Amino acid sequence: MKIMMVSPFPVKNDAVVGGVEGVAFYLAKALKSLGVNVEVIVPNAQSYGINKIEIKLNNDIPVHYLPTSGIMPISVKNLMILPELESYLSKQNYDLLHSQGVATWALASCKPAVLTIHGINELDTLFRGNKILAKIRSNVIRVTEGRQRSSVRNIIAINPYVKKFISKRHAGSVWDIPNPVSDTYFEVKRNAVQGRIAYIGTVMPRKNQMSFIRGFSRFAQRHLEAEVIFAGSGENSEYAIQCRRVASSLGLSERVKFVGSLSVGELQSLLSTCDFAALFSQQETAPLSISECMAAGVPFVSSGICGIPYMIKNYDTGIVASGNEDDDIASALEIIYSLDREKMSNSSREVAKNLYSSARVACETLHVYESILNK
Repeated sequence: MKIMMVSPFPVKNDAVVGGVEGVAFYLAKALKSLGVNVEVIVPNAQSYGINKIEIKLNNDIPVHYLPTSGIMPISVKNLMILPELESYLSKQNYDLLHSQGVATWALASCKPAVLTIHGINELDTLFRGNKILAKIRSNVIRVTEGRQRSSVRNIIAINPYVKKFISKRHAGSVWDIPNPVSDTYFEVKRNAVQGRIAYIGTVMPRKNQMSFIRGFSRFAQRHLEAEVIFAGSGENSEYAIQCRRVASSLGLSERVKFVGSLSVGELQSLLSTCDFAALFSQQETAPLSISECMAAGVPFVSSGICGIPYMIKNYDTGIVASGNEDDDIASALEIIYSLDREKMSNSSREVAKNLYSSARVACETLHVYESILNK
């Protein structure tokens, strides 16, 4: 069996920072260890500084980097590259195509294909930029991507929330398989600093860091040892500047830190020292940060939106808050701080091993491939 995976993919294994790129990397390695012949095609390769078609080896996996010409939004590039991708795939010998995140790529193949849905773009885009323009963009994406998703016969849903969202628009087969995490997260040794909170995600309005700072300020008044570390790109954005101003106005400049995007190793070093982690986004699908924290034995507190309640076992591996406003955040922080977080840590790691280990996810994914090819 030969699988052609179409996905973002790192040029070097030590350059993985997470997201879809990391998921594809961990899955491809685990599939290869099961004896599956895997190759990867990376559209829009110019984002990796590659401006001509190149094939590189990463962990003995052939990776085809396929650049797109022109300056345009990524959603447009994903459409514009379709003819080139179709042509390139027609020259390759493979049994099944696996597209990571982009329905258009799954439709580029004349062979059987499966699409993993990592996010719901028409909902995510509602929290980007001007609200009126965001709503227009959302409607356009809903029509275009919704039509493309419904045309893909086989879909992997990384969370029951995804399956529920697409169920009315998709008549094909859907498998529930969560995203894998790097196995190195299970090896993180905990040396937690009491009151240290990790908040992982791009600094942007959708991730709601500003509300968290305000909620945290109420918690911090009662717990002088508490601090929060925001890890994620966008630390110099206008929104991040506004967040720092809010922290300063609340007297929290020394207790609120923005450390930017971290490598996997750097993030694991941070998590080893954190008491617990938090995320109070306004829209999410199935945040990889939650899976990674659970694998590292870090309890999690988050708003109960979208796919998050399917990931956190309330009062067992973390706390699912009633909302993501300032009061909700302050209350949830007090609750998790009053509980046995060492017990939560052990439960989190055990649950993660049963759900997110790359070997387990690869076995389930291989079963999907076999089911599709045996139809």
